[in-house]
Amino acid sequence: MERKRSKVNSDHLVARVRIEGVTPLAWRIRRDTDLLKAEADDRASVIGTCWVEKLEIVCRPAERWEEPSEDPLFELRRVIEEDILTSDAFQNELVGMAQEIRAQLPPESRDAFGADEASFREALTRLVRDGAESVMARLEPTGEGG
Repeated sequence: MERKRSKVNSDHLVARVRIEGVTPLAWRIRRDTDLLKAEADDRASVIGTCWVEKLEIVCRPAERWEEPSEDPLFELRRVIEEDILTSDAFQNELVGMAQEIRAQLPPESRDAFGADEASFREALTRLVRDGAESVMARLEPTGEGG
């Protein structure tokens, strides 16, 4: 943020910070987003005239083939990824809910879900996968997750 701050010609810098990548700590980053946001806010205040508007988490856990299949969280993750997210019934329900929400948005905000059918589906897929990852991160026992 300091480098960005030094390059900005305005009096203030409002940043959207994106944390992305594959890491064994993805579960913890998603679980503790509020703590990371507080840390980013603190660092921005030290820099001066700098604020973090949003902290976006796009981390994924490393592939965990070594996990035992009898682990309930491993099995839940598998069921969500392989059975639920890909099912026609779930996809139809998801599209219906998103279309209903989009219809209630002001016209200038409706492209938030995508400007065409392909980007609409892509946005929904991204939102659902991110949501599932966030839920799984909150179910992960404290001190574990790798």
